[in-house]
Amino acid sequence: MCAAAVLLIGSAVTQGVRATSVKRHAAVDIADNKARVTQVWTTVRDRQGRQVRGQGVLVGIVDSGIDYRNPDFRNAGGKTRIKFMWDQTATGKPPAGFSYGNVCTPAQINNESCTERDREGHGTHVAGIAAGNGRSSSPARFLGVANMADLGIVKVRGTTETDVADACRYLTEKARQLHEPIVINLSLGSEHGPHDGSGPEAQALNKLTGPGRIIVAAAGNESLRAGHASGVVREGETAHARFTTHDVTDGTLHLYYPVGTTLSIRLVDEATGQQFIPSSDGRITTHASDDGTYKVAMQIHRLNAAWETVTAVIVATRRVVNDPFDLSLEGQRVNHSARFNVWSGGSHIRFRDPDRFITLSTPADARNVVAVANYTTRVSYADAAGQTITFCQLLTCPDGSQKVGSLDPSSSWGPTVDGRQKPDIAAPGGLITSSRSEDVPTCRSAAQPACILPQLLVNGGRNAIALGTSMASPMVAGTVALMLQVRPQLTAQKARQILRDTARHDSFTGKAAWTPQWGAGKLDALAAVRRAKSLG
Repeated sequence: MCAAAVLLIGSAVTQGVRATSVKRHAAVDIADNKARVTQVWTTVRDRQGRQVRGQGVLVGIVDSGIDYRNPDFRNAGGKTRIKFMWDQTATGKPPAGFSYGNVCTPAQINNESCTERDREGHGTHVAGIAAGNGRSSSPARFLGVANMADLGIVKVRGTTETDVADACRYLTEKARQLHEPIVINLSLGSEHGPHDGSGPEAQALNKLTGPGRIIVAAAGNESLRAGHASGVVREGETAHARFTTHDVTDGTLHLYYPVGTTLSIRLVDEATGQQFIPSSDGRITTHASDDGTYKVAMQIHRLNAAWETVTAVIVATRRVVNDPFDLSLEGQRVNHSARFNVWSGGSHIRFRDPDRFITLSTPADARNVVAVANYTTRVSYADAAGQTITFCQLLTCPDGSQKVGSLDPSSSWGPTVDGRQKPDIAAPGGLITSSRSEDVPTCRSAAQPACILPQLLVNGGRNAIALGTSMASPMVAGTVALMLQVRPQLTAQKARQILRDTARHDSFTGKAAWTPQWGAGKLDALAAVRRAKSLG
C-alpha cells in the first residue's frame, strides 16, 4: 500500500500517491478562493450558532502517522487535539478487538511518551490540510479546512490487505464511543485489484460507511505513469501488452480477464526470445532467465465470480532488469470477445501503449467512497531560502508548463472497470503548503535517505510543500467534516451527491456533468456545506 503523493515528503528522491498565492491571514493556503473554504468559516453557523470549523466532528487520518508534537495539532492551551492514535507498525498494547500495534492515549501524547514517529512526513502533511490549526506559526498561518475538529490517527503498516480496513473499522468504532460523526481520509492506494470496487478492501470500506460515517480517498497519481494497458482478445487471435522495465529489482504485473474465458498466456523477453508460461492449475511457477540475471514467478487464479487474474513478478538476481517484454494473450475459448486490463505495480514497468483511463487506485474505486482528483492552484513558490521553485521542477509537465486551475497531469482518470463515474470531484492538490513532520530531517545531500529536500520547505522550515491527489483528498475530507458539523447524520451516498451537485465548472473542466479526469467538477466548499445544512 503506497502513499498516493506525486512528491513523497519523506524522501529526497522518491516519487510515489497526496495554489495561487494568497494573503497570509487566518485562511487556508491550500486552495484558490473559488473553493470558498474561508467563506464557510465566516458565513455559516451550525445549530448551536457556532462557526463551522469542524467542532464536534472526528477527522480520521490513515497514513504514515503524525508528528503529534507539531503545534498544528494542539489547542491553545498546548493539549493535544488527537483523541487516540493506533500505530499498527509498533509492538505494545493493541486496541480492543485487534492483535497487533500499539495505542497511545491523549495523556501519553501530551507527555510525549508515545513512541510513534512520522518518519515519512506524508501523514503529518495530510492531517494539516484536513484539520491543522496553523499554530506552528504565530500568528496562525496555513490553517486546514476543519481546523477545530478532533483527530483520530492510525499509522498504517500496509503489509496485509486488511490493514486499511482494520484502521477504518477502529476509527469508526472510536467515533461511536465518542458520539461524534467521522470522516476518514485515505491518501493512499495501490494498483492491485480489478479496479471495479469488487475487491475485499473496497467491500469492507463500503460496509463501514453509513449515517455520520464517511470515507474519502485519493484517486491516485497514475495517469502519466504508463502503468495500465487494456485491450480486447478474440478467439483464435492474440492480443499483446508490451512493456519495458527500467532498473527493475522487483516488478509486478496484475492481469484481469473475465471468468469463462480461456487464454494461452506467455510472458516473452523480447531481447532473448525466452518465454515464461504460468501453470494452468493455479500453482505458482518460478522460472529463471537463461542468463541467470532474473527470475519470473507467475500464478493464475480465480479472484471472484467475475475475474480470472494472473500475477507475474520479475525479480532481479544478478543485476537490475532493463529489458523489453511482451505479455501475449491468445484467445482459446472466448465468448465473442473479452476485454482485459493489466496494471503494473510501481514506477519501473511502463507499457508501450498505455491506457490513461481506468487508472484510479484502489480503494478509490469503492462504491461508497468519495474519490478525489487533483488540480493545480499554484505554479511556483519561494522556498525557505528565498529561491523560486516551479511546478515543473517538481513534476514532469507534458506540455512544458502548468496553468493555474488546470488538472494535475498525473491525476488518475476514471471510470472504474465496471463503468461507474469515478473520480467524484476534483480539489486543490498542488502546490500545497501544510504541516511538516520534524521527525523527517532536512536533506544534507541528494544521497541521504529518508529526508526532505530543502526546496520543499517554506515558512522558515516549519511547513512543507507537496502535490498530488494525496493533498486534494484531505481538502475534500475537511469539507465533509464541515458538512457533518451542520448535518451529523449525513450519509456517504448523500455527501457524494452533494459534492457532485454543487461542484463548479469553468474553462478547464468544461460543461459536462462528469468527465473521467475531473469527476463532477471542482470543489465548492461553501455550496456543499450550505446544501448539507438545508437538508430537511
